[in-house]
Amino acid sequence: MAYDGLFTKKMVESLQFLTTGRVHKINQPDNDTILMVVRQNRQNHQLLLSIHPNFSRLQLTTKKYDNPFNPPMFARVFRKHLEGGIIESIKQIGNDRRIEIDIKSKDEIGDTIYRTVILEIMGKHSNLILVDENRKIIEGFKHLTPNTNHYRTVMPGFNYEAPPTQHKINPYDITGAEVLKYIDFNAGNIAKQLLNQFEGFSPLITNEIVSRRQL
Repeated sequence: MAYDGLFTKKMVESLQFLTTGRVHKINQPDNDTILMVVRQNRQNHQLLLSIHPNFSRLQLTTKKYDNPFNPPMFARVFRKHLEGGIIESIKQIGNDRRIEIDIKSKDEIGDTIYRTVILEIMGKHSNLILVDENRKIIEGFKHLTPNTNHYRTVMPGFNYEAPPTQHKINPYDITGAEVLKYIDFNAGNIAKQLLNQFEGFSPLITNEIVSRRQL
């Protein structure tokens, strides 16, 4: 199954029970993965956030991971800002493979702070970014400097900017009948048209739609 926008939507829906759960522990077993242990209803749930170039994803897991004796810097930053915090929401942005987890926590002197974990699932360009309540970047797994990326900068202290949009249509914002307006049946290759027009569709999904609907 492709981890496309449709799959992301279902995954986010399945994780809604973690809302109001407490972030109990955070580990970073490797360079691509953060494990967030969430305590909810007297049970621990291990939430995996991965930016692996081939398998970037968000999911629950029961797998046991070996964690380094000295946690990496990114894990230490996450722990400082998120451990003990309460998950307020887990949401998908549009029908894209971008997920935001809003967490209410406390700083060193006990004042309430709000943090957002942003997971961008984009293959080799995937990233995991922590921002504050003003959308200012606290830390990112992958830093993007103005010299390496002309569209946006991902560095501590910079305002967060989303990846460039493809200006596609969110299929959940229109009706089934309206979908037909965006298809030229005389142009052929309906699967490619669907892929180019609608946000979150993968080739696997568009080919399946064409096959089932005999388009």
